[in-house]
This record gives sequence, structure tokens and C-alpha cells, in this order.
Amino acid sequence: MRNRRNKTSLWANKHLRYIIGTLIICSIIYYLPTFGGLLGWTSIKNSLGGLHNFYGIDFYGLLFFAPVVYAAYVLGVIPAILTALIAMLIFLPHSILIDTYPNFLFKPTAFVIILSAVGAVVAMLQKSEQQQRQRMKEMKCLYDIGKAAAESSSVDKFLLKVVELIPDAMPYTEETKVRITFRDNIFQSLHFQKSRSKIIERLAAGGEEMGCVELYSTRDNPYLEKKNHLTKTLAERISGAVRELELKHSLQVYYEQLEDEVEKRTKDLEQVQEKLIRSE
Repeated sequence: MRNRRNKTSLWANKHLRYIIGTLIICSIIYYLPTFGGLLGWTSIKNSLGGLHNFYGIDFYGLLFFAPVVYAAYVLGVIPAILTALIAMLIFLPHSILIDTYPNFLFKPTAFVIILSAVGAVVAMLQKSEQQQRQRMKEMKCLYDIGKAAAESSSVDKFLLKVVELIPDAMPYTEETKVRITFRDNIFQSLHFQKSRSKIIERLAAGGEEMGCVELYSTRDNPYLEKKNHLTKTLAERISGAVRELELKHSLQVYYEQLEDEVEKRTKDLEQVQEKLIRSE
């Protein structure tokens, strides 16, 4: 049953379907002159067959850059190399049976090396770009949390904003759910549900443990399978902001009490002064 589920999820990957479809189309075009010759269409064979060896370059082989580059961009280096190896297997029948080049392995091997190299470069560039975008999302989230702390009048209002902001810093925003436990109160994302992919960080400040922040992903998310710098920084930033809001609230209560006390003392002094005036 597990194998069946794995096969279903494999075919559910739209990128894999696109790669397979592109490989099939490229293969048909690659062997189009051969098919034309087998069907007796000599004009097609003669007009298109020359592109297999146009000044020593197999222009039909260049078509396979499309699935390899696509695989590298959306799936990474290993899928790109596997796609290049499949392209090599597609080249082999033509190299063995049709191509007049002395060494039938040379062209397919050279092509697969070039395709793999291009795929690896594209995959590394894509990964670098993706990491940069992720860092920008993380920085924006931390900025927004600081802004929310400055604009919130209470801890509860701040934490309600935080559970909405944290998913924006994750690679899969829609699939990420957040729950914050602060002392006896719980704040959580809309439609919150637990899942296997999770990470938990405790909230603590000044030696006091105040609760924890939990991040869950409804899909298998490697980003949450191990602790990383972002979740730890988020917990530290939230803990510091909560402590600051509590101190701010305490000071505000103290000032209000002080004002009330001053006002009361002032009234008492006025009453005493009136009594002294009357006694004179």
C-alpha cells in the first residue's frame, strides 16, 4: 500500500509529468527523419536528416536542453542529471544504428556531460536565488513583528498578529500553521491543525519561561524537520517583545496609580488648607 501511495504521489507531481512529456516530444522530433525514411517519406528524411550532423553538431540533440534545464530549475541537480542520462539512452539507438560516426558512444556521452553540466549550473543558480528570496521573507517577517510590537497596546493583540505574520516567512506559506502558548492563553492560526512536520521553540526572557511557539506544515517540509536559525530568532524576538510590552503595561499602571495618588494627596492638602483658613 505504501508503494502504491508513493507511485500516486510521484505521478501527482506536475513537474515530473511536464518533464516526461517534453522528453517524449523531443524524442519524436529527434527520430522524425528516421520515421520519415521508414514510412517512405524520402523528402522528409533528406530535408531533416542533415540536422543530425550539421557542421558536426546534432541540432536535434539540443532540444533535450529544454527538459534538463526545466528539471534543474524546478527539482534540482539530481533530477537534472537523471534527465540527461535518459536523454543519452534516447540518443544511443541512433548512434549505434544510424549515425556514421566511428565511435558511437562519443556523441551521446559528450551530450550527457554537457547537459548535466548545464543542468547543475542552472540548479545552483536557482537554489541561490531561492535562498535569497527566503532570506528576504525572513527579514520582512522579523521587521513586521517588531512593527506589530510597537503598534500593539497589549500582549494579546501582539500575539494575535504574530500568528498571522510567521507563515509569511516560511517556504510554504499556505501550508504553515502556527500556535503560540503564552502562560494560560493560546493563540493560533486560522484553521489550525497539527501535522507530522513541526518545530517547537520555547518563549523565555529574563530567566522566565513564558510558553512556546509551535510551527506545523501540512506537507512534508524539510524546513521544519530540524531546528533552524529563523525559528530560534523568532522565539527570541517574540519573547523580547512580550517582555517589553509587559514592562510597558506595568509602567503605565504604575503611572496611573501614581497620578491617582498625587491627585488624592492634592485633594487632601486642599481640604487641610481650607480647614486652616476657616479656623483662623
